[in-house]
Amino acid sequence: MNDNRFGDMARRLTSLYKEEVASEEVQGAIYADLRQSGDRYTDAEVLARGGMKKISRVFDTKTGRQVAMAELRANAPSELYEPFLREARLTALLEHPNIISVHDIGLSPDGLPFFTMDLKRGDSLGDVLKKNRMPREQLLESFIKLCDAISYAHSQKVLHLDLKPENIQIGRFGEVFICDWGLGKIAGSDESEGKDFDEILFNPDLLNNMTLSGELKGTPGYMAPEQFEKDGVKTYQTDVYALGCLLYAILSQQPPFKGSSEEIRELTLAGKIVSPAMAFPKKNIPKGLDAVVMKALSLKPTNRYASVVALRDDVKNYLSGYSTSAENAGLIKEVALFYKRNRAACLVGLAAVMVVVVTTALFINQLQGSIVEIRRSHDLAETRRQEAEAASGRYRDELTRNMRLMGSFSGNLKAESYELSRTFIYSDPVKAVELSIQRLELLAEREPHVNVSSQIGYAHFIMQDFAGANEFFDSGSKAFVDLHPISRKFGALKTGDMLSIDQLAILMGELDVNKINRKPLMEKMLVYDHAVREDKTGYERLVQAVLARWNLRWTHGRFEYDPRKGTLQLRGNQLKSFAIISEDTSGESPLRFLEIETLDAQGTGLHDLNHIKTLPIQTLDIRGTMVADLKPILEFPSLRTLIVGRGQFPAEDLAQLPKSLKVSVR
Repeated sequence: MNDNRFGDMARRLTSLYKEEVASEEVQGAIYADLRQSGDRYTDAEVLARGGMKKISRVFDTKTGRQVAMAELRANAPSELYEPFLREARLTALLEHPNIISVHDIGLSPDGLPFFTMDLKRGDSLGDVLKKNRMPREQLLESFIKLCDAISYAHSQKVLHLDLKPENIQIGRFGEVFICDWGLGKIAGSDESEGKDFDEILFNPDLLNNMTLSGELKGTPGYMAPEQFEKDGVKTYQTDVYALGCLLYAILSQQPPFKGSSEEIRELTLAGKIVSPAMAFPKKNIPKGLDAVVMKALSLKPTNRYASVVALRDDVKNYLSGYSTSAENAGLIKEVALFYKRNRAACLVGLAAVMVVVVTTALFINQLQGSIVEIRRSHDLAETRRQEAEAASGRYRDELTRNMRLMGSFSGNLKAESYELSRTFIYSDPVKAVELSIQRLELLAEREPHVNVSSQIGYAHFIMQDFAGANEFFDSGSKAFVDLHPISRKFGALKTGDMLSIDQLAILMGELDVNKINRKPLMEKMLVYDHAVREDKTGYERLVQAVLARWNLRWTHGRFEYDPRKGTLQLRGNQLKSFAIISEDTSGESPLRFLEIETLDAQGTGLHDLNHIKTLPIQTLDIRGTMVADLKPILEFPSLRTLIVGRGQFPAEDLAQLPKSLKVSVR
């Protein structure tokens, strides 16, 4: 028995010894690998080259995995070492699941700087868009992740400034990563000098204003206007603009600008962007997202989204079935979206309503049947005769009363239609024209002998619905006979819902301003067009055309508008009518359809400041004009500076102006 006990003990000790030896061997192998001298990164395979930098796939012998290594090429000048390393340090300090992680920063045996980062397998967003293999909703979800990453960077006061499809990596399972922070910049430079790097995260004096090439900062086509300007201030809205460009590419599979770098620069600085929905009508781009893109790509930073979060939330609203803040959706759109979000509940409610309607209809039908049976039981001929006479008398009385009412009603309809097209059109043009047509059609139905076809055609002409206008002109009177050939001509030219800006300008040139009410017609067409046209790029050409028709002798003047600066320069002493004052016009200037901060009207025939007193201008130059009365200046809503000529106005008149107004005499 003792032999058996000692035998069991020996076997157990032997087993424990073997397990301990095995454990020590395993631990010893890893430890020995780490102690071995030699290169940490091996098996390099170049993945991409660009400029002075290259990216390779390498094996990290210490962690036992493959990583991506970014390093400068051997012929890179030493001036690039520090910016390259700062890009690595910048990326390493941004910790976000959608931003590439940096693992190691160092120098090669040859003294060249490098850094290693996650090796992500997948394609760039540019490749994904070219292959067109990802559905739009999935791309929008990736865009939201991209916004989250940039929003995080902005919370750390870091701007990317080089967002483009090639710098966005899309993984095989939908992962999104932002790469290449080489143009990264601190938002502002008010951090205290002399602080530790780790304490303030980044030193703006060392990081800002550096690129690896020392040339243009960014990629034309994805750069905001301020990035092209020498002293342009880069803010969070600069990245918002680039995100708008990316959203444009996601929706259309095309960049927002095409052409040479110089052509793209000019288009960007002028804000000449065709919305994706208009540029690619066959792609069925939703109006809500189209509006989001155009707001993000606003020429002025203050007109863009205030933050990346606001841009992201608008895209989220679209994906969730809500309207976007950028599109200013009307009631019908909101109702349609509500139905889309709550389709099942709406169908149940509709079914319940139908049950009530059908039940009520059956009840009424049965009730009517009972009434018929009761009437059939009355077989006395005398009673029927009396009832028939009484009914006949009531009918005659009712007919007489209705004839009187319809005469009054028809007059009201005429008056309402006229008032809608005369005054209400200037405050709500779309609704005014629609209601005017409704009133005229109701009048035609009530009184067929009254021919209102020409008036209905006139309303369709204002809407640029020339097909509808032609139909009513052909069957109407000759009240607008001069409009008939114009309507037929431009109806044949129109290819979309509306004429182009230049086509409409040509149409304005063909209207006979010597005929009564043709100048008011031009203003009505202008105010309606401005209300419904989405892309107003180049709208100054249409405004100039209207002013030219109102001032036929103004043939050698000047009209120079800069939308980026908000300035308008006018010249020519024959430019006298800045507005048409009549009971059929608004009395306001068509210049109100342009964003003007500075109006230079030197030497023009401007004689009445009432013509322009509603314009939100901040600076007004009226030297050499025919203005004699300065009292309307008190009604300008935003005027800060008034420029007049020496001796142009008596000193007592200038003294009556508000103290807050700066008067410059030159």
